[in-house]
Amino acid sequence: MRPLVLPLRDALLQRPSGSTETGLRSSRRPGGGDEFFGLREFVPGDQLRHIAWRATARTGKVLVTQSASPVPDRLWVILRLDASRESRTSNERAIALAASIASRAGRDATMVGLEIPLVGLSIPPGAGRRAVDRLLDALGRLDPSATVVGGGCVVSTAVGPRDNAIVVHAGEIDSAFGPRHARHVSSDEIERWVSEKDTIQLLEQLAGGQPAATRPAVLARRLEAWAAALLTGNQERVA
Repeated sequence: MRPLVLPLRDALLQRPSGSTETGLRSSRRPGGGDEFFGLREFVPGDQLRHIAWRATARTGKVLVTQSASPVPDRLWVILRLDASRESRTSNERAIALAASIASRAGRDATMVGLEIPLVGLSIPPGAGRRAVDRLLDALGRLDPSATVVGGGCVVSTAVGPRDNAIVVHAGEIDSAFGPRHARHVSSDEIERWVSEKDTIQLLEQLAGGQPAATRPAVLARRLEAWAAALLTGNQERVA
């Protein structure tokens, strides 16, 4: 079962202050972007407005400008889970927040990847619905109450210095965890980042007062209880 995906505020997906890379960035191959890539000789079909007149006069050859091809920004969602037995709720909320960030980033045409150092999981950034579905499936397979881990607790070197990175902490933030340029958010502040406050309140009511991130599991248990009661003819006993 996939984790709950909540509507998020735009501010959560913005790069940290001081960063100059937002939205699309340029690759090092020619394409249809706005950033200058290089010069080449004119060929039939090129538009006159692309002619580099100064370079043409200097070289004696008709040259045109080429732009760099834009590629989607890359975002790493780094999930820092807590292995203590008392952290199930914090882990559930962190998983829901990570899923919400990944889903929103994918919708905004960002290439999004996932790192969960506690379980040794690293999924490189991909674009499109299929890539986001892969991340949501991986998050849905996590056991929030598990204390046995399968890997180390160090973020891999796959997260590059030019990549955007958001570290989602289960509980208290440890700013030393993850890349130096990463942004840090806590599962304790999930309500702060939800764009529709009514969503949190409604989901908590549906979950019987449980945290919003636990709603899928709570509803699943209720459905199982209802189905069992239906088979035995004891529907009135189901709350």
